Amino acid sequence: MSETGTVPALALRGIRRTFHQGRADLEILKGIDLTVRPGEVVALVGPSGAGKSTLLHIAGLLESPDAGTIEVGGQDCSAMGDEERTLILSEIDWSPGLAQFRACLDGTRFTAEVSRVPDGFTIRHRAMRARVRVLSPRHAELYARLPEKVAPDTSRLIQSPMPGLVVAVPVTVGQEVKEGETVAIIEAMKMQNILKAERDGVVKAIGAQAGDPVAADDVLVEFE
Repeated sequence: MSETGTVPALALRGIRRTFHQGRADLEILKGIDLTVRPGEVVALVGPSGAGKSTLLHIAGLLESPDAGTIEVGGQDCSAMGDEERTLILSEIDWSPGLAQFRACLDGTRFTAEVSRVPDGFTIRHRAMRARVRVLSPRHAELYARLPEKVAPDTSRLIQSPMPGLVVAVPVTVGQEVKEGETVAIIEAMKMQNILKAERDGVVKAIGAQAGDPVAADDVLVEFE
């Protein structure tokens, strides 16, 4: 129960997720706690490779964590099997070549943007982006044997979490910034997203100014 006595719409506790890359283990999520109350709007902001998509996949029951619990509407969904996790995609209105994919997911209508890439498609819905590969069975088998690429180190970068317009970048090159200090404000989907420094640092470069349009993952501020 939350402080107001209502059951949280979503509650994540101690979520951990590790990806195995050859002999190395890459721990993406390290004991994440998150509570979302009914009617609350939450934005996940962080550098590319920080685990935002992985956390959203787990919260949406599309992927299982290595440890931790998931509660949706007060129901513990941590031990759900594949059949219980199944979502129904219906009323699909799309064919190859169209830029928009329209359908219903569990009765909720949505629209996603679709763009062609060499081996498949890139699908974007709001702040989420997914890469879908279309391969023959043999190519899929060979592709599964390829080693996964290690995510680049973006710990010194502040990147735009989604396409939008820069409202302000209230820092300058050479400025010392403290953890939690606002370094950029982005307007997207009629909402302002305040991006803050995740640690102390000195600004090395600024990649955008107020009024500039930016795409997802564009670098706004770089630290030394």
